[in-house]
Amino acid sequence: MDPDLRYGKLNNGFAYYIRKTKDVFPEDGVYIRLVGRAGAWLETKDQQHLAHLMEHMNVLAPSSLGSFKYWYMNSIKHKVITSAHRISTGDDFVQYGIGLREVEKGLLEDVFRRYRALSFNEKMLFNLKDSDLVDELGRRTILEEIEPGSNYGTILSGEKYHTLGEPEQKFYDPNNILKSVSNIRTFKLKSLEKFYTDWYRPDMQALIVIGDIPDVDWVEDRIKFYFSDLKLPKSSVQRSLSNWYDSLEVSLPGTNRIVLTKDSIKNNNLLAFNIIRSILSPTERMVTYEQYREALIADLYLSVLGVRLNALTRQYRSSIPSTVQVRIKNELRVAFHRISVPLFKDTDIREITNTLVREMERIKRFGFSNDELLIAKDVVQKERLKQMVYDGLGLLVDSYKDHFMKGVPAMSLDDQTEFVAKLLTDIEVPDINAYARSWWDEPNKVLSVTTSDKASLKNIPTDLEFNELLESIHNEDLGPWDMPVSVPEKLLQNSKIPEQLTAATAEEQIPNEGNAYRLKFSNGISVILKPLPNSKNGVALKGYSAHGASSFNNPSDYARATEAANIIQYSGAGDWDKFQINAYLKEYKIGFSMRIMNESSTINASSSPDQIEAMLQLVYLYLTKPRKDALAFMDWKTKHVKRPTVETKKMKYKKITDYPLWDLLGVESPGKSFHLSPISIDWKKDDLDAIHSVYQQLFSSDAMTFVITGDFDVDKIRPLLSVYFGNLPMSSCFIKEQPITEVIKRPIQGLDKTFFTSRDNYGISYNYVGNLKTKKDGLLLELLERLLDKNIYSTSQKSEFYIGLFMNLSYNSDSYRFFVGDNYSNNRTMLVDSIVRSCVNDVKENLLEEDQLNVLKQVYKQELTALKNENNPSAWAEYLLEQEQDSFGKYSRAWEYSGMLDAVTSQDIRDAARTYLSDDNISIIKVFPKEEQIQSK
Repeated sequence: MDPDLRYGKLNNGFAYYIRKTKDVFPEDGVYIRLVGRAGAWLETKDQQHLAHLMEHMNVLAPSSLGSFKYWYMNSIKHKVITSAHRISTGDDFVQYGIGLREVEKGLLEDVFRRYRALSFNEKMLFNLKDSDLVDELGRRTILEEIEPGSNYGTILSGEKYHTLGEPEQKFYDPNNILKSVSNIRTFKLKSLEKFYTDWYRPDMQALIVIGDIPDVDWVEDRIKFYFSDLKLPKSSVQRSLSNWYDSLEVSLPGTNRIVLTKDSIKNNNLLAFNIIRSILSPTERMVTYEQYREALIADLYLSVLGVRLNALTRQYRSSIPSTVQVRIKNELRVAFHRISVPLFKDTDIREITNTLVREMERIKRFGFSNDELLIAKDVVQKERLKQMVYDGLGLLVDSYKDHFMKGVPAMSLDDQTEFVAKLLTDIEVPDINAYARSWWDEPNKVLSVTTSDKASLKNIPTDLEFNELLESIHNEDLGPWDMPVSVPEKLLQNSKIPEQLTAATAEEQIPNEGNAYRLKFSNGISVILKPLPNSKNGVALKGYSAHGASSFNNPSDYARATEAANIIQYSGAGDWDKFQINAYLKEYKIGFSMRIMNESSTINASSSPDQIEAMLQLVYLYLTKPRKDALAFMDWKTKHVKRPTVETKKMKYKKITDYPLWDLLGVESPGKSFHLSPISIDWKKDDLDAIHSVYQQLFSSDAMTFVITGDFDVDKIRPLLSVYFGNLPMSSCFIKEQPITEVIKRPIQGLDKTFFTSRDNYGISYNYVGNLKTKKDGLLLELLERLLDKNIYSTSQKSEFYIGLFMNLSYNSDSYRFFVGDNYSNNRTMLVDSIVRSCVNDVKENLLEEDQLNVLKQVYKQELTALKNENNPSAWAEYLLEQEQDSFGKYSRAWEYSGMLDAVTSQDIRDAARTYLSDDNISIIKVFPKEEQIQSK
């Protein structure tokens, strides 16, 4: 046990775990999680899916203290650690977890009171007898959560059912999801009440409280005070989790088979090579050294196997068309070793299968190398350290939860790290290879192919052909693994580096930005430098040009421009293809990406301080020597081109009926149109030279500006910039002609449009739009958005919205748009209208109380502080680029608003609401099913 853990049990069996971690995580708050055993395993036939529904009732229904969720959203949401939020139900557990940034006794006292109500409260017994309340907060919210995906869930369950060989146990019936939906609609209230009284009991619950708590003794005293009065049921029903798992044991057929599944809902196309084995009951305690060692061997095996199989994809026209995902997942009494590959049109299933089977057979014969294992060990250790840095408290909570649920040792993080390090030194290549062989020797190999209705997949083998393929490769004369991707020692050899130093023609210090400098080269390129000594985040580079796809009047060139950066990066640069460059980036921890958008083109890169020259070489290569590789282009087309892009003004409203709400919103509300000229590109026949021409025109513009921030010496980086940026062949002849898209700067007010779609749902986009008058008003809009978002969310939760409505704000220096909306299975457009108008009118009529205003400002100040991270090179680069473009982006706002926030008053906010949220500013877009249009006629 963790020596610093306070663990105990009350007389009623309620367990608790308390751990003060100020010395371990000085900046973290407190995680609180209530864990119970009231999961799906305890459901009887008439209680199917009621464990999940009970969790909803517990969170949404009022206790003597009111609704837990209402308290969470309206009283502490601005104080919570989002990553700590864990409210869920599983096969053998239910949990209610939150995290708090602020730690003080008064707040914790309130939390304990709320958690006592979650454990069990008499008010809930009255709630569960109220059919209207159960219908509203239970049935409706569960159905809203699971029903939209129930048919797809049935498809997934069916695939698993057939993969297992159609076992007799009813638990694996693919129709169980639909049965659950049916039971949610029809269950008796007594069934739900019985589940609650039987299984929400103290001897099946534990409270975990860890973090920077005020005092361990005080927390223990409060837990005893609040939870000691929990009573055991008078007639305690007992169930055996082991017996439940034993009842789910599957008798596997011991055959190799093909399983075909049609996905007509999400239209996914996926190949999954499954090896299946039966496993012992998951209730077996993991307490021995050998058990932990076997678990770590499995992790290392997955790591080396994933690297090995994905290496097969690092070639153009590979038989495996996409990234391979490898996982071993234990599901109840069965373990699935699953190798999955996304499929594309015209994919050859037999070719993929041959490649995968051949490689697995090679691994069985020759195993993995010591170098592969060393890399995997390094990955496992780094992932472990990364978890500790980013979610150490979460790791501890999960560890204590496992101790309560399964009796797993609750070790400290230091002990866990030391234990893992010891295990790693004890694991050698023969251990990994023996584990790999144990899987390949399993007699249950199932090739599962999921296809959409419209898929055109070639050469799907029959069961007989699949078995013949396995046997054929088993008898094949295979050699050992030999397919490394070479990592370039240097991207540019000395003979190819520009010899002359092209000094900057001008250099100046940027006013009001401290030690920031602007260099201007004779080729027109500007470079802004902002050194951040001792920055732990290395160096960030951002490049920007105001030329984008819309700079081309020719519709075909417009279409080419939208994909040109992707195609070039897919091909590589200089002497190196994309696989060699990716290996170089990984080896030297350099980040690089390019994008061409409608109105701009960008470059983003990052590196450690000692790899700055390599980062600059990479930019130089992509701008001067983009690789023209026909094989790469053919490969890109195979994997990325679905159909020609065709949009015409004439087709606009014909095609728009099949667009989802979000696409309609993006076009109609800001006043944009679709492409005014037809764009028809047959990528299969398109010319690679034309794509390169478009790319080079955009990235050879002398309007390109670079910003470099981070840990570097200006005197040392200046000559490197002279070599690599001063010698870029830039041109000023690029003239922006009439753009292909039409944008109306002022958002459209007074819209009230209804579209009818072939989709089976309703949607509404409720907008307040207009022009922004001053920058300070932008700050007021930010505060209004947070205020209204909270009010609209809480109000909608009291109505028919389990997930709740959210308000979003987007704006620039000229215009703004508030937006509320979503898609629904039934018509709620009038309800959305009512909720939004009510909340907006309340803000326009009433002044905020002083404490409400202070909380609102405090929450926003935290967001601004995060954006103004002065040690973050990427944030500085974004800010300086916004300043250079005179654009009022989020980083510029953070700096400006920080100095204005304290002066904001309640009157300012109300005045802004009356100005910007008037009825004249409303625009509404609705989407209805086509049947509604037919009925209205």
